[in-house]
Amino acid sequence: MAALVSIDEVQSWLSEDRLQLSFDNDLGEEVNISLLVRAALHTAYDTSSWVDRTTTPSLVRKVIAARVASVLYRKVYADQADELPYADWLNGWADDTLEGIANGTLRLLDVVTTVEADAAQVARSIAFKPNDATATADVEDATKFTIGQIF
Repeated sequence: MAALVSIDEVQSWLSEDRLQLSFDNDLGEEVNISLLVRAALHTAYDTSSWVDRTTTPSLVRKVIAARVASVLYRKVYADQADELPYADWLNGWADDTLEGIANGTLRLLDVVTTVEADAAQVARSIAFKPNDATATADVEDATKFTIGQIF
């Protein structure tokens, strides 16, 4: 599976004077984190098409990048308990955002949901729209009133 986030996206969560990622970092943690994030959202969205950076929604990429940054920060500062609150905050932000996406309080703006796509398809497929001309077109099945008629 291709990486869903870039080193720059992960680095954006980290202060460069505290933790500077190198471009040869393969972000090995990202594979497992991406899998967990996609699994957490599979009931709310079709995540099967999220296979690279271009197909994964931007907010989902931010969540993945925050989680990867949290793991990397925790690895580097594991022996310094006073540094870990930032890693905890990052992970908490990612959890809250992921929960909001999953329960619908946060919407992925760059994804068309199945419900939206279905509604658009129904609107396009309506072939018959009644009006006065169609209501009186069949004399044998005459209507009792017309659309423009007032009761």
